Amino acid sequence: ARGYHARAGLTASRFVADPRPGASGATGDVAAGARLYRTGDVVRWLPSGGLEYVGRSDFQVKIRGQRIEVGEIEAALTAIEAVGSATVIAHGAGVETRLVAYMTPENGCTVDELDPSALRTRLAGTLPAHLVPSALVVLPELPITANGKLDRAALPVPDATDHAGREPQSPAELSVARAFRAALDLDDTVLVGVDSDFFALGGHSLSATRVLTRLNAEHSVSLSLRSIFETPTVGTLAAAVEGARPVTHRPRVGDTVRPDPLPASYGQQSLWMIEQLTGVDAQYNVPTVLRLRGQVDALALAAAVADLVRRHEALRTLLVPADTVTESDAAVYQRIVETDSVADHLDVALDDCADPVQAQARVAEFGRRPFRLDTDLPLRALILRTAADECVLVLSVHHAAIDDWSFPTLMSDLSTAYRARRAGHEPGWPMPEVQYADYAVWQRRLLGSADDPDSVLAEQSAYWARTLDEAPVSSSIALDRPRPTTPNFHGAQIRGRVDAGIAEALHVTAERAGVSMFMVAQAAVVIAMQRLGAGDDIVVGSPVGGRTDEALASVVGYFVNTLPLRHDLSGDPTVDEVLGRVREVVLGGFAHQDLPFEEIVRASGAERVGTHNPFYQVMLAYRADSGDLAFGAGLDSVTESADLAVVKADLEISVSDTGAGLDLAVDYATELFEAATAGRFVAALSAAFGVLAGAGGVRLSAVDVVPVADRVLVAGFAAGGSVPVESSTLDELLALSPGFCAGSPAGFGSGSP
Repeated sequence: ARGYHARAGLTASRFVADPRPGASGATGDVAAGARLYRTGDVVRWLPSGGLEYVGRSDFQVKIRGQRIEVGEIEAALTAIEAVGSATVIAHGAGVETRLVAYMTPENGCTVDELDPSALRTRLAGTLPAHLVPSALVVLPELPITANGKLDRAALPVPDATDHAGREPQSPAELSVARAFRAALDLDDTVLVGVDSDFFALGGHSLSATRVLTRLNAEHSVSLSLRSIFETPTVGTLAAAVEGARPVTHRPRVGDTVRPDPLPASYGQQSLWMIEQLTGVDAQYNVPTVLRLRGQVDALALAAAVADLVRRHEALRTLLVPADTVTESDAAVYQRIVETDSVADHLDVALDDCADPVQAQARVAEFGRRPFRLDTDLPLRALILRTAADECVLVLSVHHAAIDDWSFPTLMSDLSTAYRARRAGHEPGWPMPEVQYADYAVWQRRLLGSADDPDSVLAEQSAYWARTLDEAPVSSSIALDRPRPTTPNFHGAQIRGRVDAGIAEALHVTAERAGVSMFMVAQAAVVIAMQRLGAGDDIVVGSPVGGRTDEALASVVGYFVNTLPLRHDLSGDPTVDEVLGRVREVVLGGFAHQDLPFEEIVRASGAERVGTHNPFYQVMLAYRADSGDLAFGAGLDSVTESADLAVVKADLEISVSDTGAGLDLAVDYATELFEAATAGRFVAALSAAFGVLAGAGGVRLSAVDVVPVADRVLVAGFAAGGSVPVESSTLDELLALSPGFCAGSPAGFGSGSP
């Protein structure tokens, strides 16, 4: 055939140029101008050289990163005695995409007698949750084309009543649906029914915490993260809310009365203590670099930065030792600079630099300038004009005043203030009702006293003491060099990527195993670490949001807490068993996340030392990509990298789910690792994600994530060369070993033999 009669568009899409050598007219076996026909069949090569038929590409759909074979759903439907024929398609786009099933009745059943709700219940008993259609439509017959094929374009669009069962009705169902919408930023066009699954809608561990924080505050209950994993739909979670025991003793942030002087939060106290141990450096600087394009008013922008600092107390808070404030047992207190004095303390630099190399160096130098927590405001800004219509804005903030969740509020307020200053007046905003200092006071009130056995502090201290009992002193991969007694915290970064196909398979794995992608990332990290020398008992440090009260959702400050998550890989578990173990570890840790890391250390009897973190030397952060920070105010903004080349742990791993794959960034301590070793870890981590995307029944002993070239090198090094042996004493035999006194070969460390 040369094409479809009188259908040029369809012909062009299905009859395509042959891409093989020679097809374009060059020499070869393929005739010039030859074409191929896209059949729509999906096949794969077998090791024998044959082809295996997989299915149809036009019948496969993808919903929130998960590839779905609709034939499996259609087969489950037609296996029901009252259903005749059935077809399943995807309606909508993006987060609104949903599976819709169309079917006809048979065996004496009528259209009115075929109940969609009953069918959904039947399907839920035989199919995974992500394969159950959110809408089922019963038709007298399926529409067909003139040549007898299914006419998909003629299938009716389902209305809201067909979606995910019935609409929320009870107060608890309506409350849960609102919480889902708020946490996932869904608008009213996305239908959230009683059977809508939170994770199928795009939820993850961080957004799940936001849902629970809201529901706990609204209903005065205390649901944990486990609740949303075990009851992830609107209806089931609403039932959990209704069945939860009311909590009356949990204090609210809004009811806080500030003492004088103001105690520091546990997080602030921890960072202050680290400064005392290691000195003042840039280890906890958090620089944000925005390239602003348009007519930037630098003076208005500088005034807006000052407005931002006046609005948020955390940005004008000093941490001062107790002996300069009061005779108290507390080590450090907050001193909030008055709004009238901000101009005297705030560092906002305005400069011009048209040379790109010099501008980059200026930005890097500015971001690396250390803060003194007792004398410097924890925010400083650089406004660098690089062209007539372009500026670079650098906001360097000490971690004691900021965390990742603070940045959307920060950017929104800065944009509002800039627009006001451009118009010639101050921003007319009310001051926030809750500030970070209120959280610091509330946090201590919430935890209570260690002397009270019923306090949160006592209960969670006991949990972490049990969990970390006899934990390994070090949890890291094999080091290339000995750990120095005084680390310099210098670091470098290596990046990697998990492609979209594997990422899609990982989402399916997470759905099947009942875990989040954060848990999948934890599993990948510990598998890679085990294979590179960490052993079977591994502790990974992971940050959690710490905003466990709804009033803290948009407060600027340092709320994040680090949890030492201890994983057990002993007994040669299967991949599925590893995921199950990781799930329990993460759920247990998140249920006890109120206890600050310093208190976890104290409860377990460990000590802080200047050389490394207690319990963990590898950190993992998982992020669902939310795009660049938007400045607004009529300016185009692009977020740029601000790598300070510093680290807080041996390895700091960041996994970002972009929707088109996973971006991996590993910052490593250059004092401990060669670049080749860090690269080997990134390769092993990528391979571990691939393992998790595959067969769940494989045991870890059969998993090998080390690249082939490295395995060959290790095998050769282990075997050694052939050496004629004529001597008989031990020292003479050792002297014949060519590498005995020369150390290890390149790439496997250096130094001692």
